[in-house]
Amino acid sequence: VQESLHGLEKTMKDSSEVVEAYGQSGFSVIRNDPEFAVELYRRAHELQPGNWLHLMGLGSAHLLMDQLDRAIGKYTESRKLPHGENSTNYFFLAMAHGRKGQEDEAIRWYEKAMKQMPADRSKMGGTRRAVLDYAHSQASTLLGIKPEEEKP
Repeated sequence: VQESLHGLEKTMKDSSEVVEAYGQSGFSVIRNDPEFAVELYRRAHELQPGNWLHLMGLGSAHLLMDQLDRAIGKYTESRKLPHGENSTNYFFLAMAHGRKGQEDEAIRWYEKAMKQMPADRSKMGGTRRAVLDYAHSQASTLLGIKPEEEKP
């Protein structure tokens, strides 16, 4: 796949389509091959450094590999980019801190995500909303928060 994407990169004139291909490929392989996803998201970020989604993808791949400091670093970098201050990033930060045993920090990010989530959901389409719902569900489970205990 990576070889095909590099070939695509050389032949395509529209770099945004190439970046989209890297990002979508990273998304599709992240659970089965997070190391490969790191390479795909890294290249997408190199080609489009202002897109927070690529750094969030890198963070998520590192989270899956239990590289928690790297994950936190990528989510933090992602937050600094345009549109990076969002509930999806906050939920992933909550998970990374929770897995590190930093419960207070995890809860802080979770609460921030919960406050931001309604505004974010109203602007999202299908795939991005599914990622947000996944991050919310996983963070809730990790932190032991039941839906009925959440504050609206």
